[in-house]
Amino acid sequence: MTRKNFAIYSSVFTALWIAVTVGFPLILFAAVKMTACAADTCGAVALMFALFGRILLVFVYAIAMLILIARRCAHAGLSVLWTLAGLLWLLAARDVLLAGFNFWAVGFSLGILSFRAPVTMLFFFAFIIFLSVWKGEDENRDGALTIPWRLAGISAFVSAMIAGVICIPIVASFGWIVGLPSASAIDLMFLMDRVLSLRIGEHWITYVGELWVLLAIFVCALAYLVFSQRRADRRSAPPNPKPV
Repeated sequence: MTRKNFAIYSSVFTALWIAVTVGFPLILFAAVKMTACAADTCGAVALMFALFGRILLVFVYAIAMLILIARRCAHAGLSVLWTLAGLLWLLAARDVLLAGFNFWAVGFSLGILSFRAPVTMLFFFAFIIFLSVWKGEDENRDGALTIPWRLAGISAFVSAMIAGVICIPIVASFGWIVGLPSASAIDLMFLMDRVLSLRIGEHWITYVGELWVLLAIFVCALAYLVFSQRRADRRSAPPNPKPV
């Protein structure tokens, strides 16, 4: 997939997803009204529509974007591991994706009473913007800048590992499928916060703070790659002929 096609398709899919997500309460209200439910059953009907409707919306958007990312990475000469990182970033932001701008009972039924800043979603969107403007091997055969690429790769790898650990409660929530005892779910959730926290002296930095630092490094590295590429293109461009 070319850079232009990726930029068009990813922009369209993301704009539609944001529009439907923000307007989801109105869509839900209209859907419940169409069922002509009774006063004592509308809550259950709304919960069913809100839960399965949002899961379907997130699933379709995630699959579409991951396919686009995989095709663009393959065309631009990037590793398939970037697609895996995108998947982990989305899974780590599942609370916001499922419960944000949704019927309050959905979060309650899923055990999502509150959620933190979706930093991993910012990783995902930053990488999408990068793929939309960066010239890969299909357009630019010059060697990549080593240090910025290493910084971007290391920050993406560490953030994906943190996202993977954040996804442990998904397994814990369905522990009965893999034969885990019920107490293991709570133990894994407490272990997740303990493992991801970083201690500096007498202060503790949570994984959210670590992700913000990694995001700053990631965005700066990708921005440097793009701007350096643009500067090199301007230098190599033939000068405009002077009018006679």
